[in-house]
Amino acid sequence: LTVLREPMELVVSLWRFFPPIRGIDYNLISQETFYRFIKMMGLIEEAIHRYADWWEHRLSPNVLLLFFDDLKSDLDGSVRR
Repeated sequence: LTVLREPMELVVSLWRFFPPIRGIDYNLISQETFYRFIKMMGLIEEAIHRYADWWEHRLSPNVLLLFFDDLKSDLDGSVRR
């Protein structure tokens, strides 16, 4: 089971989630600066590779690939799949 999210939405979510873990108000860091930071750390490339790996196995009987937007719009229907 894995959930994929539109990449830029993932970046925005990380931007709001990650700095507070370190005790930093995310509003003090621009989205562009944060994007450059996670790109420099290789997180963007890693996410793309992970998406591609899961996509390759999406038709396997033991894999359930869900999309975040589908879960937001129809949680019950997505989970029952």
